[in-house]
Amino acid sequence: MLDFAQLLAKHRPILKYDSHELYFADSAAEMTDNPANVLRDSAGALVAAATPQPGQTKLSLALLSQANYPNGDAPNEKDRLGDTTKNYVEEARQLHLNPNYRNQMYGRWAKSQADGCWWLQYWFFYFYDDYNLTGDIGQEAGRVGAHEGDWEMIEIQLDANGDPQLAAYSQHKNGEQRPWAKVEKQGDRPVVYPARGSHANYFTRTKLLPHWTGAGVDFSDGKGGSPDIALNVVEDGDPDYAWLLKWPGYWGDTVGVILPFNSTSPNAPCEHTVWEEPHHLIDKAKELQAQKKAAPPAPALPPVPRGVSLLRGDGTLHVFYDSRDWPAGAGDPAGLVVTVNSPQDPLPPTGRTLPIDSPSGDVDTGIEAHDDWRYDGAVSFVDTHGVASASRQVSLPKAA
Repeated sequence: MLDFAQLLAKHRPILKYDSHELYFADSAAEMTDNPANVLRDSAGALVAAATPQPGQTKLSLALLSQANYPNGDAPNEKDRLGDTTKNYVEEARQLHLNPNYRNQMYGRWAKSQADGCWWLQYWFFYFYDDYNLTGDIGQEAGRVGAHEGDWEMIEIQLDANGDPQLAAYSQHKNGEQRPWAKVEKQGDRPVVYPARGSHANYFTRTKLLPHWTGAGVDFSDGKGGSPDIALNVVEDGDPDYAWLLKWPGYWGDTVGVILPFNSTSPNAPCEHTVWEEPHHLIDKAKELQAQKKAAPPAPALPPVPRGVSLLRGDGTLHVFYDSRDWPAGAGDPAGLVVTVNSPQDPLPPTGRTLPIDSPSGDVDTGIEAHDDWRYDGAVSFVDTHGVASASRQVSLPKAA
């Protein structure tokens, strides 16, 4: 008999984030405990609040574990968790600071009826999904791929002896697979490169060229840190995880278009086909390969920023940029994606998406600058089509 809990720990994945990443794999309790968050039923009526008013129910994962809400209603697949303030970056930073939330993953095992194999599954929750972190720049027709809450996963197929033979990583509505022998690993642990903002999972890091999905691009340069991610083992029937095993609603209240990239919040993991049938992700990976073959070529990309620097000015951080070597074929320069971190700051990185209206210049990020802090960051261009570039690393030493 295989010891699945031991195997889950043995093959626990290592996540290497993109240099621009602002949202990290954390406890799903962030979505119930964030002070501004609420739970509404399918009709939009308030069921519970993280910060309840007199007479209101307290929102928590324990509430989602109950067979019925305190008002007597049973949970519905159209119930929604949601953030009432939409201040995602700063809320996520404060939540990630809490050791009870930060750097968590959920592991389980399931047997495929399609191939007869056992699979190890690892599920990751992110507070927000902001595709490429480009904001609204170049997206006049509607923001693509941004939504509250984000569930992603990878899985490993085992042979009869419990040895890995295949890995599959989720990517947007599809996935990618590789034989275990061709998966990058550290010891027995697979390495995963979550894409910038979207958290689609990739087997390889990007350098200058992004991953082309057939409908858009993903960057996963692996330069944004690789914290140790704690494993929460979820066994079917465990009452401590009834919220994950049974609650059917949406982990966010963003409603939008579905394809090519989700712009709606995800439904519960237990509502995903791959939860019950792990082989489904293999089928989706094959579909993705077919789509890529039929897709048009990847769009021309903005250049990696050159001559870019991080500066202090009037108490805030500024970015100097120069786009005068912009290549033909790409959209015109429209903005910058800026991510900043400091070893002196206990909070995780923060970021801004900033419009630009001249070929070169100085842009105020609005991020407070401390003379006694060193800053490290990443800067990318965004063109008028909303397409981002690979990032340029920048740093700013402590003031003399």
